[in-house]
Amino acid sequence: MRHYQIDPHTNQIYITCPYNATVIDAIKTIPYRTWDPNNKRWITPLHTLEQTIETLRPFGFTEKKTKDITATPPNHTANFNTQIKRSQHLNTRDNTLTVSALAEQINTTIRSRFNAPLWLRCELSNINNARQNGHIYFDVIENKQQKTLRFSAVIWKNNIRAIQQKIKGHFELEDGIEVKLLVQINYYTARNQISLHVNDIDPTFTLGQLALQRQKIREQLASENLLGRNEKQPWPTLPIKIALLTSKTAEAKQDFLHQLELSQYAFQVDCYHVAVQGQQVETDLCKTLEHLKKHPNYDIVAIVRGGGAQTDLAWFDNFAIAKAVAILPTKVIIGIGHTRDQTILDEVATSAKTPTAAADLLIQRVEKQAQRLQQTQQKLRQLTHNTLAQHQQQHLNHILQLDQKTRHTFAQQKQRWYGQAKQILYQTQNRLKQRRHHHQQQHLSIENQIHNHNQKKRDKLDLAVEKIKNRTANQLEKYNLIQQNYQLRIQAHHPEHILKRGYVQLKHNDTIVRSLTQIQKGQTLTARLIDGKITLKMIDKQPGLIPENKAEKS
Repeated sequence: MRHYQIDPHTNQIYITCPYNATVIDAIKTIPYRTWDPNNKRWITPLHTLEQTIETLRPFGFTEKKTKDITATPPNHTANFNTQIKRSQHLNTRDNTLTVSALAEQINTTIRSRFNAPLWLRCELSNINNARQNGHIYFDVIENKQQKTLRFSAVIWKNNIRAIQQKIKGHFELEDGIEVKLLVQINYYTARNQISLHVNDIDPTFTLGQLALQRQKIREQLASENLLGRNEKQPWPTLPIKIALLTSKTAEAKQDFLHQLELSQYAFQVDCYHVAVQGQQVETDLCKTLEHLKKHPNYDIVAIVRGGGAQTDLAWFDNFAIAKAVAILPTKVIIGIGHTRDQTILDEVATSAKTPTAAADLLIQRVEKQAQRLQQTQQKLRQLTHNTLAQHQQQHLNHILQLDQKTRHTFAQQKQRWYGQAKQILYQTQNRLKQRRHHHQQQHLSIENQIHNHNQKKRDKLDLAVEKIKNRTANQLEKYNLIQQNYQLRIQAHHPEHILKRGYVQLKHNDTIVRSLTQIQKGQTLTARLIDGKITLKMIDKQPGLIPENKAEKS
């Protein structure tokens, strides 16, 4: 049977399993693990809970619930009563003690019972700004059944450095954290006061409590399907408008804003001041997140804080804050601590590890969108160029078609006019012949009359022919003018006429150059003018289209 057991009283994890070389090798990768030969089990500190569970899960380990193993305290009351009775027997005859005698008996009892330092599990109170004369004075408390049990405690200045060195990088001594202290109990008879002198501290206990608390919050979030919920929120198309939640005096705020400024993108950042350490963290963050939930006016919500001890960051291992982040309809980025730090908020929202990394993540999203816009702009520019070139070619084809059609129409019309003129002339000649033949057959007696009559008819015919000729000549002259006009328009679009107007035809390797994209710097070009050719060398090029009206004026 493979199982592990979490003991919150000793801040230890007990691992029990049959011998298996692969399993043993895996357990040995857990830091601070030890072998208990008496009970034949492995022991790891509670602050390695997450790594222990991840190591054991592939081998089918299950959790064994811990029973209440709190030991029954010895009966110190009987010993105390015995000593009181001895004091009464030696010093009094009427079973009455003086105050000093009572204090001395209490002192004697405490010294005899607690003659060696002992480990004490407690919560710190009144420790902030409590240093006096180089010593640190504070209270150790336990909240039990809505009552607070309290003892005064002190860390002498000769022990402060050793204790602070031991917890450095893990946590700071501050109100509200739970610790395990090695204390020597002292009773001052003059003040009738018990004081605890702190000689040492067990940092693994506090780290284990933090890990256990984080695991409970993680399980609660998982039961409500909140883990990773906000992280699944889709990224906005252009995350420019940012709600920044941090302390107004924090360096993390300046790091975040400075990184955004370096990008030179037009980020719009509204700063919301919230506590990032202490008991006010939950209230400030939940209140601000609720406000942002009711007024979703931002693309991104960023929560940032600089690095610190684990107890400093543990204020973010909070179920209420994690739930508020998870259900927020706006995507949230978490930049808390250093790269190695991890909070519960990193498991419900998008984790960027540090404030600077959170700003970089936003910059990367905006840069990606900017690149897409540039690509779209380039495609539109190319499409416009191609469309314009296509329209120019269509316009040229239309002119050529119009020229061909005009020539064909004019030729058909000219042929029609010539046919009509010949037909009129032929008909007139036939009529004249018929009339002459008719006159010759007339009687000689009326020859004069016929001659006169014919003369009149000839005059009329000559006048009609003249009119017909004039009309035909006018029509021919009109259509000749139309033909000349079309020829002039066609000649105006002929390449030689375009060259006469000052334009140049460029060729590269006998290929006409129509676009800057066909040539490169250093290439040799041939420029055709109206009266010859010029050989050119490409030095530079400037993209851009010259309007047709400006080109014609030049």
